[in-house]
Amino acid sequence: MDRNGLPALALVCTLLPLALLAPATAQDGEPITLELVAKGQEGSSHPALILRGYVPVDQYTVKLRCGGTQVSHSGAMGSGDLVSIPIEIPVGRVTCSGTLSATFGEDSGDMPLSFEVQQLPPMQVLVPREQLSLEGRSLVLTADRSVEQAEVEVYGETGEMVGYGSAPVGGMPPGSPISLDWSEPGTDVLRIHVKVLDSDGFWAGVDLFPWSYDIPHEDLVFETAKWEVLPAEAPKLDDALRQAREVIQRFSATQIEMNLYVGGYTDTVGDAGGNQVLSQHRAQAIAAWFRDAGFDRPIYYQGFGESALAVSTPDETDEQANRRANYVISAEAPPPSSEFPRSAWKPLN
Repeated sequence: MDRNGLPALALVCTLLPLALLAPATAQDGEPITLELVAKGQEGSSHPALILRGYVPVDQYTVKLRCGGTQVSHSGAMGSGDLVSIPIEIPVGRVTCSGTLSATFGEDSGDMPLSFEVQQLPPMQVLVPREQLSLEGRSLVLTADRSVEQAEVEVYGETGEMVGYGSAPVGGMPPGSPISLDWSEPGTDVLRIHVKVLDSDGFWAGVDLFPWSYDIPHEDLVFETAKWEVLPAEAPKLDDALRQAREVIQRFSATQIEMNLYVGGYTDTVGDAGGNQVLSQHRAQAIAAWFRDAGFDRPIYYQGFGESALAVSTPDETDEQANRRANYVISAEAPPPSSEFPRSAWKPLN
């Protein structure tokens, strides 16, 4: 690893032509050594050429062409100095060619350079929600690269880490399922951070927000086949809004963005397609009420029609319990479940 925590060097080149011109005091006869960080990862690092000086260098100049990218860097170096020259290429693998020139007092020298570098795309780490168990304190992940190590950090309501787990994987092939578990958190889990180290020494992570809060409330009564919120029903929403604000305030110290999700449902009276449209409009109307009442966090809505009945009934059954809505506070969309059979949440504009 280099001093910036980048992957181990793929190549170390000694500038012998320059060493022939160096003063006798140069370390092992080498005034400058050249090291190559051959890989970078988009979003975190780039390949780099590293110059290490062992004697004062009056002037050095590096000129490279790496595919369509030109790199030019010059300056002076003192004894013991280190200069890192980033090679900012797009994702892919290219060959670099160019020269290093240096002047030491009255002496100077040039050296041709040729090497290959690669910029990797961000590593993709996936944790399927159906394979995350808060009760079992375990999860399963996959990555699109060979994995050396995986870690999980668990954070509670205060934002402090309350659980941890790790697994030295040892070169698991890309796409292999990797199991992780963690210590007992002893509190509600608000955020789970999963980190993966690949075989090139790059880390990647993903955040999960499994915590959610279902706001208890009294359901609205709508007029038949309509979705306008009646003024007489507004006090029911006033109470739900108060609770939503209390929950948001409760987690304000964590700086995690909490959202409101409104799901709408109908009974089985009428056509299923029509009920789906009706539930969508009613969910949107409730969401709009929250926004107009001053709820200042993102709001999403979705209609489920008669596809998730609270009380199982035959078709054409007038059941008040099925004409309902759900209000959920969460940092991420509720995953598909019996209550939310689809995940097609729409943002309220």
